[in-house]
Amino acid sequence: MAFNPATARMLLDTERMRAHVATLGVFKADPPPALELRSTWVKPGRYFNAHYGTSTESGLVYSPAVTAFIVDEECASRVLAHAGQHRCASEPRGRCPACQVEFVAPDILLQVFPGDYRLPTLARCMGYESFCDASEGKFVPLSFDVVAYRPGIRCQLRYTMADSRTVYGKVSVEKRGAGYAFRVHKELYDALTARTQRVRLAEPLAYIEELELTLVASAPGKGLVKVLRTSGADAALGRVARALGELHCIDGAVADRTFLPSDESSLLATWAILIRDMYPELGGRMSACAEWLKSTSPEPPKHPALLHRDFYDKQVLLGDDHITLLDMDTAGRGDRELDVANFCVHLLLRGVQNADERRTRAMQDAFLEAYPHELDVEKLNWYRAATFLRLAGNYALRPHWRHIVYRLVAEAERGASD
Repeated sequence: MAFNPATARMLLDTERMRAHVATLGVFKADPPPALELRSTWVKPGRYFNAHYGTSTESGLVYSPAVTAFIVDEECASRVLAHAGQHRCASEPRGRCPACQVEFVAPDILLQVFPGDYRLPTLARCMGYESFCDASEGKFVPLSFDVVAYRPGIRCQLRYTMADSRTVYGKVSVEKRGAGYAFRVHKELYDALTARTQRVRLAEPLAYIEELELTLVASAPGKGLVKVLRTSGADAALGRVARALGELHCIDGAVADRTFLPSDESSLLATWAILIRDMYPELGGRMSACAEWLKSTSPEPPKHPALLHRDFYDKQVLLGDDHITLLDMDTAGRGDRELDVANFCVHLLLRGVQNADERRTRAMQDAFLEAYPHELDVEKLNWYRAATFLRLAGNYALRPHWRHIVYRLVAEAERGASD
């Protein structure tokens, strides 16, 4: 649905959202809770969702997280109908389903986490009995915690099982049908296991259809994002670059998902429109840059490589003799320059965030030098500019980092002028 940019701006303003969140039945006996914006998920022109932590002045133990969705009345009516009538008198605090959802007309739906109308099985994934029943006793959790949540699209959970294993689960919106992400993960796991020792994925364990939940084993290793802060950064970057090169040589896998430069420029155009509507001055510059990228879009690859498509420092674990890639949900085929540019631009982003740009530019150079395949420099620069612009759109919606957004746009513009 097309949404009101004023409403989108409100969802990012925790002070303005306090009064709306206070209308939820679970908070009716308390002053408006303080909010902390934890995460967002935005698909320009269709979805705009925000997730908040809450705290109350009374210091009550029960202070649940809340998610806000921009929806139309029809969607809100379905969610409210599913919650049913209030049963506050017969339920412990926080357990009445009707107290956990509220529609703030004309377009804000509030749900207490783990309620998420687009992830209808999420709450059951976080319930002991429902999890054990759905897995038919094959997996018995002692505890769980939320690793990452993008409201309205996916949630990653970490389970500690009765047999002491740590298992990771992910429930997500699957546009290609239930279980597709698990099947892709297994296909990639098998392909990498058969053809390379340098790159691995976490072992796929099961897809629990009733919960729409993918389970994978815990993978050993140190997070690259932490290693890059140490004296071992250069050696680690070399390993990662060579491993990425091996990934790009894997044939056959996910042959049905090709991502073209035109797909990238179309995505950027939608982001530019969204930011222009919300923040006109910034959006004007982004729109001009997106137009340039569209007009200079490279030719489609003749031999599409296997890509991660969201490859950056937080997606890599370093083992003793291999690296493990995380979150291969977006894997597909396309220009290898896309993965390389995305990784390099995220390194430079860390430099901007941490005021350490000289060091991160040296890291970028070390990574590029170690990457084993020849790169098309024009394509690499195009994807670098595209990545800077895409990150500018994302970080414009993060109040804590909004001060760096103009710098990211400037880097994209510099790529456009090179």
